[in-house]
Amino acid sequence: MPRLLRLLIVNAAIGFGVSAIFVAALIWTDTGQLGTLIASSPVGWLAAGILFFFVGLTFASVQMGVAVMRLDRDSGGSGKRLRPSPMPVVVPVQVKPRAKPLGTAG
Repeated sequence: MPRLLRLLIVNAAIGFGVSAIFVAALIWTDTGQLGTLIASSPVGWLAAGILFFFVGLTFASVQMGVAVMRLDRDSGGSGKRLRPSPMPVVVPVQVKPRAKPLGTAG
């Protein structure tokens, strides 16, 4: 299996795992009477499943996006393992002042 595909699948699974914990916490703490509504409905299992799926889709997408954005730039094809890059480095930028300030007449 290609490394990038494996990275995406693992991070999607992490996102769905976090989603399961989040939805379980929502139902257990009865936030907005959500747990009561799901427990008293004859199709509450369907509502919980749909909630889990769509929250999981969101969390998995965010998790995969963060993982992809943190990859090292390896354009040489050296066969190195994909790993997250270190924290970003602050680069100073030189800005030249304008000849005339904005908003002046003339």
